Amino acid sequence: MRPRILTYLSAACILGIFVVMPVLAQAQLPSGSEILARLAPRRGTELLLDLLLYSIFGIGFITMILVPDKQLTPSLFMLGVIMAALIAKLQYVSIDRCDLMTLGINMFMFAIPMLVAGMVRARAGKTPKALWPAVLTGILGATYFFLFWFTNQRTCAFTCVNCLSDPNSGGRSNF
Repeated sequence: MRPRILTYLSAACILGIFVVMPVLAQAQLPSGSEILARLAPRRGTELLLDLLLYSIFGIGFITMILVPDKQLTPSLFMLGVIMAALIAKLQYVSIDRCDLMTLGINMFMFAIPMLVAGMVRARAGKTPKALWPAVLTGILGATYFFLFWFTNQRTCAFTCVNCLSDPNSGGRSNF
């Protein structure tokens, strides 16, 4: 039981670091009420994105708890997915929606739960308890990834196909 307590304690510390660090990187620190306002659900298509992020966070946490005690790597990977969901929810704090880092965070929430589903081991003849929640988290991560791309990142500048084919364009579009 002690390794699980140590894992939860380290998860809380790491989670605190990754939530607080983007906020501290800004010149002005937002107040606690402003952070809570950013964590609250928004309207329109952002509401659907927020609901997906909340469900990724919740089911990812359940998956992390269901991973057996002696498998630390899948637990830490799921902790990374939980932190990625928090960073994605607070992305308007320090990360622009068109940054490549935002695309990486969204891909992380899509790929890592599927990796965890393949990594968890169980006793002979039994399905691991963490398998189906990890697959569900991966499916929700894929849905979030493609929906966020379709609604927010599709019009970003780095999607220009002709920019990289012309060496004289300097990264600019020819249109």
